[in-house]
Amino acid sequence: MKHNRWFVYLVGILLIINLSIYAAFKYFDAASYFRNRISLMLESSLDANVSLDQFSINEKQMFISNLKLDDKQGQFQIRVKHLYVDYNLLFVLLSNISKAKAIKEIRIYEPDVIYRYQAKKKTNTSNTDYTKWFKKLKVENGKLKIVSGLKIIKFESQLDSIDIQINNEKQSEIQLNAHTSEHSKLKLYSVLEKNRLKKLKATVSDLRLNHLIIDSKLVLNCKSSAMIDFDSRQWLYDLQLHDLDLAIQDETLKNILSVNHLFPERFRLYGNQNKAFLNTKVKSDTDLNLLLEMTVSDPFKNRKISLDYVINHFQLPKMTHVEGKINAEGTLKWNGKIGVEGIVLSDSLTFKDETAKAIQLSVKTDDLLNGKIKFQSNEMQLFKGRTSFSGNYSLKNNQIESDIQCSEIAYDFKGLSLMGNISSTVQYRKKVLL
Repeated sequence: MKHNRWFVYLVGILLIINLSIYAAFKYFDAASYFRNRISLMLESSLDANVSLDQFSINEKQMFISNLKLDDKQGQFQIRVKHLYVDYNLLFVLLSNISKAKAIKEIRIYEPDVIYRYQAKKKTNTSNTDYTKWFKKLKVENGKLKIVSGLKIIKFESQLDSIDIQINNEKQSEIQLNAHTSEHSKLKLYSVLEKNRLKKLKATVSDLRLNHLIIDSKLVLNCKSSAMIDFDSRQWLYDLQLHDLDLAIQDETLKNILSVNHLFPERFRLYGNQNKAFLNTKVKSDTDLNLLLEMTVSDPFKNRKISLDYVINHFQLPKMTHVEGKINAEGTLKWNGKIGVEGIVLSDSLTFKDETAKAIQLSVKTDDLLNGKIKFQSNEMQLFKGRTSFSGNYSLKNNQIESDIQCSEIAYDFKGLSLMGNISSTVQYRKKVLL
């Protein structure tokens, strides 16, 4: 009998609560109260200015039309045509003691979002698990425009016809589909558990990136396709760029490269959590072209990089006061230190009216920044004879040591004639010592 009495009391309390709620919505202006409370909550949590047109609420559903959210810092702007929230009001009132999800479903129609990505100071971020608040979320016919305002990279990109579905049970499943007017497509499926990513499958096809500015020096236009597949044990990824046009805006860089435009024929980055591979072939508006193939071991943690390069027809910049073109190929490695091994070739180079022909120079170092760079040339044609040299150079100390061998040379300088064979050692430490 005692247990039955408590059951009657509980039913009576719940009945009183429901009748009070019904009366509040029916005979009192509860809607205005909730409208103001929700506006204040959004303004406080998002630091945004909030406005809305229609607002209605009852014991089962809330409806908002023409919701506008404008970030006070100018980072985002959100427009929502219609928003519906279906909920269990009893669970809303008892949300602090109930593990059940109070909100049954959130439906958002025709949202239009502009997000401006900006560099911000680090702040303490919340680890709140929002998935426990609702069971389902649906977004239909949305738009997203992303504007990057970072100094290092500036671009704009837009997605249309965005549809999103989120189902929250023991795990959260997220599905997203979107496309653009230029026939770009985006598909995404992911699984989250306690805010941790358990699975991710995403594909992007033919996404156009226009006028992407890199460090105010380069302007990139291209079409991109990408794939990511993650299942908590391994990553698979593949990024490809097509129809690339890289315009050089910086005058110093133009003078160094002696080109205005680069046209990569292909660019591909792919791999898994153990190794990543990159390869690209680049042409230019001159006869300069290059080929790069890179391998990165353990790309997400202890990266080790090996880069093979081939450079053809590189015009030496005017600042070197050397006229001529070179070809180069070799390997660059990074594992805490930068190692380089390569060879430089040239048919001819001219410096102050003296021309060297049939040049071949090999270079090798295990530590480019702090160690010695060993170099050795072939026997080239110079000073009307044959000349070769070898030695080492320290980039850190700006110091060079070289042995020079000259055979059968003939050199005239301001009335001074020099003929014969020369064997010499040169050391440079801010001044030349012979």
